[in-house]
Amino acid sequence: MTVRQELKQGDKLPSVRELAKELGVNPNTVSKAFQSLERDGIINSVPGRGSFIAADNKTVIRENALSVFTGAVRDASAAGLTADEMTEIVNKTVNTKKGSDTP
Repeated sequence: MTVRQELKQGDKLPSVRELAKELGVNPNTVSKAFQSLERDGIINSVPGRGSFIAADNKTVIRENALSVFTGAVRDASAAGLTADEMTEIVNKTVNTKKGSDTP
């Protein structure tokens, strides 16, 4: 999961139909994704107006990232990676991100 933060708080999302057409997927798929994002507090839907990026979603994004990261650490540990190896990977990843313009 990559959080690029291209959308800002309050930004309006495309409609379900627009996004489904743009992505070439079934509108039901987009609708389910929007429902999941709303349930997770990432977006707010306003009947008749559309869906918008929630005002306070940084905490939710952080919690989701922490959950994914924790699962990845468990998986890596189960696969035999040591804490030192994982720390090295984290440090390289963070240092690469700091020196890069891309997410």
